[in-house]
Amino acid sequence: MKNKVRAAFALIIIAIARDSTGEMITDKLEQEIILKIREKTAAVYRKYTGVECTREIVSRQYDSRDNSYRGGYTVQLRRREFFHKKAEYKVLKYIRDEKEEPGWKYNYPTRSPVYQPFDPDTERNYITRLRGKKNIDGIQCWEFEVIPKKNTSRHLKGNVYFSIGSLDLIYLEGTVADYPIGLKSLSIAIHFKKLDDAYVASRGSYTFIVHVPLFYPHRKFEQTFTSSGDRLIPAQP
Repeated sequence: MKNKVRAAFALIIIAIARDSTGEMITDKLEQEIILKIREKTAAVYRKYTGVECTREIVSRQYDSRDNSYRGGYTVQLRRREFFHKKAEYKVLKYIRDEKEEPGWKYNYPTRSPVYQPFDPDTERNYITRLRGKKNIDGIQCWEFEVIPKKNTSRHLKGNVYFSIGSLDLIYLEGTVADYPIGLKSLSIAIHFKKLDDAYVASRGSYTFIVHVPLFYPHRKFEQTFTSSGDRLIPAQP
């Protein structure tokens, strides 16, 4: 009798879970959505090598121990971001601690880009799992968890959101799978917009804590960016 009661109770819990989600996410549904997303992104990687944009970055630096302000800068760049190699940029305007500085003083190196979820090599780099639905900026989205297959600073770990129906890339949040020397934590949030048949970053934020004695001891950085004047970089025939 007790076993029957437990079984009935379990069935009720399952039924409630189905009602609360509104839809059971089957393996078939998940694979159908992933296939459609990968078909869309494969076409983008065939046609383009990256995107050029004007990017404004606002960076604020704090002591990570007491959150006291330690300075900051605003920079405007004409930036060329590539899918598979380091970005290039030209400084348009650089203001540090409310004082305009020569562009050459902004000499931050670029890094090799992270491996992109849902690109043609995604099976080599990631496991992707459909977790359900979530509203992002008023848009109903499919939420995918991105799990790296290797722990490197070029592998992402987090969630990616695609609009339900059109499967447009809307939002990414997370961190990297492994931190370079000196980096103690990193949080990434990027919003995307549609450009022709591709998707480009429109705005975002990075919050990270570093500890590099003498250079950046106990520092927290809060950076936001916005992009405009976007142009897709066509692949060479």
